[in-house]
Amino acid sequence: SDGDTCFNVGIGYEALKAVNEGDNNVAIGPKAGMSQTSGYGIVAIGCCAVASSQSGNVNIGIGYYTLSSATGSCNTAIGWAAGNQVSSSNHNIFLGTSAGQYNTTGNCNIALGVCAGRGDASSKSTAHHNISLGTFAGQCITSGGCNVLLGLCVGNKITTGACNVILGPESGKLLTTAGNNVILGSQSAKNGILTGWNNFISGYFSGNDLTSGDKNIFIGQYSGAEATTGANNVFLGTAAGGNIQTAG
Repeated sequence: SDGDTCFNVGIGYEALKAVNEGDNNVAIGPKAGMSQTSGYGIVAIGCCAVASSQSGNVNIGIGYYTLSSATGSCNTAIGWAAGNQVSSSNHNIFLGTSAGQYNTTGNCNIALGVCAGRGDASSKSTAHHNISLGTFAGQCITSGGCNVLLGLCVGNKITTGACNVILGPESGKLLTTAGNNVILGSQSAKNGILTGWNNFISGYFSGNDLTSGDKNIFIGQYSGAEATTGANNVFLGTAAGGNIQTAG
């Protein structure tokens, strides 16, 4: 390192081995922060944590292979392989085993839970501005952005779907490319492979089989439970429109 490299701590085999101009970095563990040269303020704890960063700043990776490919800045990942494939992404928070693991260039995402916001292993994720909170929430996101997903397996199959708000365990579980939907309640819109847009679904098991239906409003448990491809329907109350499948 050069003469003005200051306040760095490297503990472990090859930890911070390349630091040259960078300051205020902490790396603990084999190969933690091993490529950091001019960046500042990284915290890398665990084998190969933040191992690829050279000039990235203020990255925090805690856990085995967390942020191991990161070259961007201001990312926080805690948990085994959390943010493992992050490359030039910035301003992400990934907490939990494999959370945000296959996000490569997506920015400003928050994922909390096992495999939350993980992204697809083959096509990776480039999505921005998603919030995925819960085990397996937003697990398959590729490029869909601006989703808010809260609960176990919520939005579990979303790929390119965008601007959805889904709250409740297993709700919107098979939604894939759909967008601008609001889905509220345990297991609402659970079983249909949802590609429809602009639906408002609220209540236990409501809109359960909906697939390509658009612009529907279902409020109440079991409301619109068997609707599949219908559009422009309004069902209010328990089991309202319960036997209607393709109306609208």
